[in-house]
Amino acid sequence: MKRAVLFAALFCMLSRPASAQLQISQFPAASLPLNCEYTLVEQGGITSSAKVCDFGIPVQGSTAPATDLFTGRQWLDTSTTPPTLRIYDGTQWVGQATLNLSTHVWTPIFSSASPGVAASLATPVPEFKLHSIPSVQSTGTGTSEQFLDSWNLPGGSLDITGRNVRITAWFAHAGNTHTVTDKLYFGSESVSDGGVSTASTVTRLSIVVTKVGTNQQSVVLEGAAGVSLVAGSAYIAATENDAASITIQASCTDGTSSAGDGNLVGLTVELL
Repeated sequence: MKRAVLFAALFCMLSRPASAQLQISQFPAASLPLNCEYTLVEQGGITSSAKVCDFGIPVQGSTAPATDLFTGRQWLDTSTTPPTLRIYDGTQWVGQATLNLSTHVWTPIFSSASPGVAASLATPVPEFKLHSIPSVQSTGTGTSEQFLDSWNLPGGSLDITGRNVRITAWFAHAGNTHTVTDKLYFGSESVSDGGVSTASTVTRLSIVVTKVGTNQQSVVLEGAAGVSLVAGSAYIAATENDAASITIQASCTDGTSSAGDGNLVGLTVELL
């Protein structure tokens, strides 16, 4: 672990032998940044106080460090949900990844000079899967809306104008003619197949989100059941708070109380 030692001549006991005791009350009052402490340093027979800071471990808190800044310093920002790891670039704090405290998983945040281009490599940023379901999720009995998957897009994922998030869900209906209504959500925006009663139909619903400004998104919705377009491409000018987490959900509503009529067979969330 790299340790940066800042020798500040806070005070020097010029005539005091190295073996003399230094009283706590002689340390200057100061508001220290996190991961810093005072220690005694002996040099040339003189004992003095120095501030020792360990920058190898990110500081954490809801407010950015204001002192001892240098390029590469890390800060775990707890003012966001989930917390965001940020690195100081010499001018500002840049988000690198978010930490899900429940699943203990880091999710990278891509920043670039222009949409789809990595600033440091000047090459296209590949599609990056943020979330998917591990197995088929099916409805139980009842005729109310049942949410089969719910996931929070980390705050700051839509970090620059032109950043995209693509959400795709696939639903499979049971081999009967019971009506099942499938629905996909991005925050308060949603797309639905309107209800399908054809046996064994597979429905695909899609939401593509583009950041067009601060807390402003262009949202395109579409869906198809089998070979039929059930939700033609629609455009919504959304105003989700993209600095905070945004809930993505998929649901089925069975027209008949019959378990397993609606099935979420696949769902992916991709950062583009």
